[in-house]
Amino acid sequence: MQGLAVPALAVQALGDWAERSWFWVAVASFLLFAAIESVRPDGRVRRATLPRWLTHIALLAGNLVLGTVAVPALLVALFAGRAGPALDVFGALGGVAGPWVVLAAGLLALDLQVYWCHRLQHAVRVLWRFHAVHHSDPDMDVSTTWLHHPVANVASAVVVGGTMALLGLPLAVLSVYGLLEAGMGAVQHAATPIPDRLERWTRWLLLTPGLHAAHHSADPAYHDTNYGNLLSVFDRVFGTYRAIDATGRAALVYGLGISPARQSLAGQSVAGQRL
Repeated sequence: MQGLAVPALAVQALGDWAERSWFWVAVASFLLFAAIESVRPDGRVRRATLPRWLTHIALLAGNLVLGTVAVPALLVALFAGRAGPALDVFGALGGVAGPWVVLAAGLLALDLQVYWCHRLQHAVRVLWRFHAVHHSDPDMDVSTTWLHHPVANVASAVVVGGTMALLGLPLAVLSVYGLLEAGMGAVQHAATPIPDRLERWTRWLLLTPGLHAAHHSADPAYHDTNYGNLLSVFDRVFGTYRAIDATGRAALVYGLGISPARQSLAGQSVAGQRL
C-alpha cells in the first residue's frame, strides 16, 4: 500500500488545486473567448450584447450561491448518518489499480452520467422546461455557457453528486471534472469560427464547438443530438452523435423562438420556459 501513497497524494493535490482554481479558470476562459469573439466574430450575435450578458451573469450568480449553499446542504441531508459509501466501487478500484486509474475512471463515469442527465432533460417535459432556458438564446456566444436555470443546475448537481457519493468517488475527481468543464464550456459556446480541419480531428474524442453548436440548433433533428459534455464518445455509443460541416454550422439557427420579454432575467428565472 505504500506504493500507492505518493500517487494518492498527487491526485489529492491536483483535486485541491482544481477546487481552488475552477472559478478563475471559468472567468479567464470567458474573458479570453469574449476577446476572441470581438476580434474574430462568426456573425451569429444579432442583439445587443450587454443586456444578454447581464441576464446570463445574474443567473450565474444565483447558481453560484445555490451551488455553494443549497447543493452541499442537500447532499449532507441525503447522506446523513452514513458511515461511508453504499457501494465503494472507486475505493475497491483504487486498491487494485491505483489512484490515477480511479481519476481516469471517475472522469469517464462523471461524463457518462452527465450525458444521461442531459438526455433526460430533453426527454422529460418538466425537466425540459428548465433546461430550455439554456437553449433559448438565439445569439449563442461565450456568455451562453452561464445561461442555466437554477432548478436545472441544482437537480443535476444533486443527482450526479449523490450517485457518485454512493459509488465512493473521491471529491478530488469531482473537482478536476469541474475544472475541465469550466474551460470546455467557454470553448463550446464561443461565437468564433473554428477551422474545419481542427473540428474534424478533435471531434473523434471531444464534444467540439461544432457538435455543440448543432445541439443548440432550433431544428429538433439537431438539438436532440450531441448530449455529451466533455467527450463525444457516449453520443457515438448510444446513437446520438451528429456531425456537421462548416457550411452546415454557418447556416444553423439558434434559440427556441421565444419573445425577448421572456428572455429577460425575470422571464428566465421564475418558472422556466413554458414550452
